[in-house]
Amino acid sequence: MTQERWYYQSGENPRVGPVTRDEILPFLGNSNVAGAEVAFAALNGQKDIASRADTTDTCTGSGSSSTEQQKQLPIKWLVVYTYGLIPAAIVLSLAYVVAALAGLDTSLFQDVGASPPGLFALVRIALMLPLRVVQFIGLHRRRMWGWYLNYILLVLGVLLGSSRWAEDVETYMGSVALGGFVWLLPNAIYFRRRKHLFA
Repeated sequence: MTQERWYYQSGENPRVGPVTRDEILPFLGNSNVAGAEVAFAALNGQKDIASRADTTDTCTGSGSSSTEQQKQLPIKWLVVYTYGLIPAAIVLSLAYVVAALAGLDTSLFQDVGASPPGLFALVRIALMLPLRVVQFIGLHRRRMWGWYLNYILLVLGVLLGSSRWAEDVETYMGSVALGGFVWLLPNAIYFRRRKHLFA
């Protein structure tokens, strides 16, 4: 249904008649098609179109609000984790390698149940050291592959780190459960909520 009372003026050719979408769009910006639909519906009595447009705007607004909330999440732990904990782990691993090569005491790094002493620590460090370096680069540059690698190293850190205190299988499983609850789970939740920071 159209309403003939609306007045439209375009340049030197004023007229009275129904307003079309093409006539409304230039006033709202040629890219604002949704706005033109709403204005056209309001002027010509098409309430169903206006209703659908309002619903779309509401949904879009909710998405924007959710995005804004994500952007406002604190990243202090991310900074400490990336520039404090990971470099510290790299330095300690390098210290063990240097100490082992120099024939110094490496008992600090040795595992309780390892035989011969320090063997498993050497294997663990040989595996984790290059991965930690790559992990640091990925998190520093906020790359998505760094985000995924971080999850892998969180799991490996618990599985391999728990062996340091394990004298038997029962102790190892208990250490894994404790590490998973205290370290793995909180960090997994933290980084999942900040996935949008990585690209």
